[in-house]
Amino acid sequence: MLKNIWKFWLILIAILISQCQGTLKFPLLQDHPVSGDAYAIFRADFPFEISPETPDPSTVIPPGRPGCKVKLLPAGKDAFAVKYYIIENASATIKLQTYILYRDPVSKKAVEILKRKQAQGVQVQFIADCYTKFIPKDRLLYFQMEKAGLDLRGFEPIYFSAMNDSNPVYDVDELNMRFHEKYWIVDDYVAITGGTNISQEYALYQNRPRLMWRDQDALVVGPVVHDFTRAFDENYQYFSRKEMDRPKPLNPQWYKQELGKQKNPGGEKGQGSGTGSAGAIKLENFDDEDALVRFIRHRPRLQETYVHQAYLHLIRTARKKILIENSYILLDPAQLAAFLDAAHRGIEITIVTNCEATNDVFGLAPLTRYHYLELMQAGIRIYEWQGIVRGKGSLHSKYAVFDDDLSIIGSYNLDPRSTFLNSEDILVIRSRNIADKLRTYTETIDLANSEQVTMAMAEKWHNPNSPARIWTKLAMIFRDWW
Repeated sequence: MLKNIWKFWLILIAILISQCQGTLKFPLLQDHPVSGDAYAIFRADFPFEISPETPDPSTVIPPGRPGCKVKLLPAGKDAFAVKYYIIENASATIKLQTYILYRDPVSKKAVEILKRKQAQGVQVQFIADCYTKFIPKDRLLYFQMEKAGLDLRGFEPIYFSAMNDSNPVYDVDELNMRFHEKYWIVDDYVAITGGTNISQEYALYQNRPRLMWRDQDALVVGPVVHDFTRAFDENYQYFSRKEMDRPKPLNPQWYKQELGKQKNPGGEKGQGSGTGSAGAIKLENFDDEDALVRFIRHRPRLQETYVHQAYLHLIRTARKKILIENSYILLDPAQLAAFLDAAHRGIEITIVTNCEATNDVFGLAPLTRYHYLELMQAGIRIYEWQGIVRGKGSLHSKYAVFDDDLSIIGSYNLDPRSTFLNSEDILVIRSRNIADKLRTYTETIDLANSEQVTMAMAEKWHNPNSPARIWTKLAMIFRDWW
């Protein structure tokens, strides 16, 4: 009997692997030509290669928006204090989207505020990725949110989200392609995005080394906020349609209506665009009050690569220096070629990422380290984050600085999952103040908690001993899943 069970699971895994491998890749625009200088990325007519499956390009690549206020929010209690403050003072709408929502003091405080604001008449909409957590205590929080009547999309009871009426067993694309965007949008007036999820490791809530993570968000006020609102509403509609297209026994909205938990039918559009005014929200001490900002996102399920294209453009058009701080790095051929070409042009490039002890993605570090040698031989400097307490707490930030006044902050990792699988979002910001502050923070704080990789280390990791070599070669087969 036990043997048969193991055979069943092995066959199922083999089927899933074969199905997934057939759906992951699409052309990555390795020869996409450089168009203009770096600042061309802000133009409405920037020549993105548009996916034929993109229903409305204006919701994924709206033009650059001048006159935006920007405030940097490094992960920690202060950042979450700002997030709590803006939702606590919402007057019309709150729209939140997260990849992970753990059941801990940080998330429970956020949920309590949302419940209170909804009771006051504020429209609250919340999107959480369906598959990120299976731990019962975390799932309990979702159920409690639904029971309280919060308008929750993405999470679904009994893990129905992979099922639909065309394929009643599983949908491999939906199992593997995640919604990794992060949005806090209040009253169509203020928005926050970056790498931070809603849980205590991002808030440095407890003095526990394992939970001391480094991350980076950006808060924006100004015309770019409406681009966030439209992106959120499109995601909200996607999940609503997906649910309502299923037969009743597989339709969580039907269960909610039958149980009287939620009277709002799932197929309707997220409402309006908020007030667009500050209301009771009083924000100050911005790092820039007149920045040019472009919001860009992509959804690989629709064959989109817009964030990938933006990164390639800025790497290829850099004139002096590039700083990359990113939690998960496994460069695809186009990215690798762009970095090597930039280094050969004399561009000063610094990369900061996790060491093996702080990397929370199992098995990724050997793959990341395998490519260090080629990068360092071209003159690129690489640092590995060691943790605020050595070996504890992950680097989770995802930002880049190009030359003196261009920055990227968002949810996008430089790895195949963010390119092939996950929906992602970034802000491209033209601001000398923002670029200076990110670079200074990296050089004075993050590098103090990092170790520079030597050529000897890179050579060792490029030619590992026998057990590590076997793992690296095996992992390379499935590199598109990391």
